[in-house]
Amino acid sequence: MGRFLSERTQFRRVPPFAGVIEYHRDGSQPYTLAMLQGFVPNEGDGWQWTMEELDRYYERSAHLPFPSASDTGQSWIELSERETLPEARDHLGIYLESAALLGRRTAEMHLALASDTQDPDFAPEPLAIDALRVLSAELREHGALVFDSLKENLPRLPDEIVELAGLALSRRRRCLDRFKGMDSLEMQTRVARIHGDYHLGQILRTKNDFVILDFEGEPGRPLEERRRKHSPLKDVAGMLRSFSYAAYAGLLNYDRRRPDYFETLEPWARLWEQSTAAEFLRAYRNVAGIEAFIPPDRLAFSKLLDAYLLDKALYELRYEMNTRPNWVRIPLWGILSQRV
Repeated sequence: MGRFLSERTQFRRVPPFAGVIEYHRDGSQPYTLAMLQGFVPNEGDGWQWTMEELDRYYERSAHLPFPSASDTGQSWIELSERETLPEARDHLGIYLESAALLGRRTAEMHLALASDTQDPDFAPEPLAIDALRVLSAELREHGALVFDSLKENLPRLPDEIVELAGLALSRRRRCLDRFKGMDSLEMQTRVARIHGDYHLGQILRTKNDFVILDFEGEPGRPLEERRRKHSPLKDVAGMLRSFSYAAYAGLLNYDRRRPDYFETLEPWARLWEQSTAAEFLRAYRNVAGIEAFIPPDRLAFSKLLDAYLLDKALYELRYEMNTRPNWVRIPLWGILSQRV
């Protein structure tokens, strides 16, 4: 995919492709063993840069009254369809501009990946009703496995997280029904090549811009699934969840130093999460326009994006249970914030 973007498109926000080492065997497709890319001067990855910005944001906000009018309770899609809140402009500043720029770059990446309609490896394909049923079944199966794992892991979770986990388990049926409801959707959309593991850690912050890395897909997913074409909204959901993850990871980091401010700063975390997500979504939809891989129907767009957001939060929950139990609360917050 790096080779395709470098050599066959005008998209330049990836490291330049330089070559590969491949293993060839008669009667089998070649296997890539190594890839060489050009060095990209950078200021660190997007996650590191965002954590630094959030630390300054929380430090500034800790002693300010929260502008309660900004807590609208609207979804990210609804917020992206209205003007940016003045409070967000005042307090988030340059990061809002960066979120919008990343939204534009993400749409440009998807347009580039879908640009060759003759190459079967890259040509977009209709999301047929049968494929939608398969996707719905896979999302339900994945969700059920994660909820089963959460129930099994309750005894080893930190005490302060058990109540959150129990609340999430009580919504198991409603979450799985969210995926089941996709079966009846009328989708005039396509699947295409996507990044597959899109989050702030997969981008480099360069001078006034971004470069996108690592197109191998989510390491925890089966290779067959990672090689398959997907809706680009899967990438969109990945970055939106990354903004949410960053907001609350930054809050927990700040809370370790100054524990008396968690409740004060939680509304500020929501403002940051909602505002960056809305800015990213607005810019993405403006650039992607009416491309065939974006459902033109607002309801279908919303339901497909929401399904990917919930699936991503469940994927994060499984990851954190296995690696960082103290961070399990972040994907739990993400699951509980879904409208199910």
